[in-house]
Amino acid sequence: MKVFLNVGGRYINYWCKNWVNRFRNHLKKREIETIEIDISKEEDRGFIKKNHKQNDLFISRFSEHRFPGWVTHYKEIAPLFGDRMYPNAKEVYYYNDKNRQRILFEEMGYPHPKTIYAKSSEDLERELSTGRLELPLVRKAIKGSSSRYVSLKTSAEGIKFPCLLQEFCDGNDGDIRTIVVGDEVTGYKRFNMDNDFRASGSHKNCYLASEPPMYKEDGASLFATPSCIQELPLECLKMSCKISKDNGFNSMVYDFVKNNKGEWVVLEISYTTVPSYVNACEWKYNSANNFEKIKNDCSVQELIIRRMLDE
Repeated sequence: MKVFLNVGGRYINYWCKNWVNRFRNHLKKREIETIEIDISKEEDRGFIKKNHKQNDLFISRFSEHRFPGWVTHYKEIAPLFGDRMYPNAKEVYYYNDKNRQRILFEEMGYPHPKTIYAKSSEDLERELSTGRLELPLVRKAIKGSSSRYVSLKTSAEGIKFPCLLQEFCDGNDGDIRTIVVGDEVTGYKRFNMDNDFRASGSHKNCYLASEPPMYKEDGASLFATPSCIQELPLECLKMSCKISKDNGFNSMVYDFVKNNKGEWVVLEISYTTVPSYVNACEWKYNSANNFEKIKNDCSVQELIIRRMLDE
């Protein structure tokens, strides 16, 4: 068995390379052969097709930029690897596309804030007139991460279309982020940015901890906070694992808040995360064993490798 590592090309930035380097270190410890390739090059895609064997793996981490380019090359080799790749094709399909995620949530009946895809102001006016949606609304672009292109609209004036318009879930001081890899799920709370309703991009991470509870930020100071969570909400853990199992996701990240009825709802999903934030989680839960709480004994990259190898 060997592993093709996508490490070069115009679709890869510093953060992507850093992800793949962490995978390389774990594979080296396992004494598994790695081959560095660049799928943006036709000759490298040809090399993969010629040298691929049934048990081989493919690992990459793509930037959200130039998505149409890299996904075209990715689709060319994805059928060779099936589920033995990171990210797999099912994870890529929903990556950085909030409207596809909305459709998935609605079709599968997963709890999700009321959301519409609005092409024009007429779409919004129709929804407001029927009472399906009420102001204020959260306006989201279809693509974008770290709360970019996400804003709160208190009136219908000045909204740029097309976009997603979502009910505003008021009263949340942050969100719950869960990460599911196979049967294991972990996560943490993210507090909102100062004087803001958005948690994504705040870097104010709150982990399960013994006393005293505290933030644990990557490379930053520790800040004690009395409102740190002591357990991750079981509803979020169960829903995360259900969505992953239903849709064949090897590795997926979920963001949850409470809606205006006090119910946990999933906002978005993504195969990407900050590995150091996940690795800082002291605990994880085993969904195959009634969500038994156990020590987080390895990195997220090692968990993903175990999942692809079906260990």
